[in-house]
Amino acid sequence: MAAISALGKIGGADPHFAIPLLAEALKDIFPSTREAAINALGEIGDKCLPLILPLLFEALKDESSSVKIKAVTSLKKYNLSLYFKSNQELIRDVYKTENTNSLLISTPLNSLITCFKEDLTNAPIYSSAIALKCIEENLAFFQEDEFICFYEQAKLCKVKMQKTSEFLMQIDNHAHQYPTFILELQQEINIAETNTCLIQ
Repeated sequence: MAAISALGKIGGADPHFAIPLLAEALKDIFPSTREAAINALGEIGDKCLPLILPLLFEALKDESSSVKIKAVTSLKKYNLSLYFKSNQELIRDVYKTENTNSLLISTPLNSLITCFKEDLTNAPIYSSAIALKCIEENLAFFQEDEFICFYEQAKLCKVKMQKTSEFLMQIDNHAHQYPTFILELQQEINIAETNTCLIQ
């Protein structure tokens, strides 16, 4: 176990050495070994997220509930905003694993809005993630003319919106359906192509 934990520290300096070894450890028959590998993946940092996150996403499907919970804990350490479009069931899978809070604690709200703005086909997953972050971290939007405004890291952010009121209503609807809307995300994803992007 100590050797596996050490790979998390080594991985920060040499992720291409450490990550393949941790990937092998995730195939071990003993849950404790897989848990140690997941913990190490959570310590490597942001250098190789395209290599790290797929391993953590796959760990959410592990037969061991303790391994799944460790995967959620490690996922909380990373900015997940760019990975929802290729892992659209992530939020639902996480909340089926653990009644967690603040999955998106390391994912900036501004990043989620940017992804929503740039990826129209995946608007439902991003609007749900935006709502989830606001609900669980007690963040608030307010409207100022054609801008939607919010505070992040003590800085006022403004995003020019099309149909600002409709966007705020969408977030409010999610809030009233929390946590039910998380488990219903797949239905929204299936009709994504009919949705209109609200951010311009």
